[in-house]
Amino acid sequence: MAQVCWLPGRMCVVIGALGLCTMVGESVSFRITRSTEDLAQTVAALSQRLVKLEQRLAAMELQLDRVAAEPQPDPDDLLRLDRVATLLADCRSLLDDEQEPMAA
Repeated sequence: MAQVCWLPGRMCVVIGALGLCTMVGESVSFRITRSTEDLAQTVAALSQRLVKLEQRLAAMELQLDRVAAEPQPDPDDLLRLDRVATLLADCRSLLDDEQEPMAA
């Protein structure tokens, strides 16, 4: 049969002729310390992740700024380039037409 006796700051369990006493305060203090250490590690890990996310965000913002800063093509320039492309295609077809009778 086990007996439990409470003393100020201690819990004593007596099993038969063997007595086992532990400091209740030490046990609670250990758990608080352990919880504090776990929280500190979690905060440190979260801080590192936050720094990495902030760096990625800054890189993405910089990339977005670069894309936004690129000049948009002028519609008149695009029209001129289309006309040049058409003229080039016409010239190539004329050259191809001239070379066919020579090959025959």
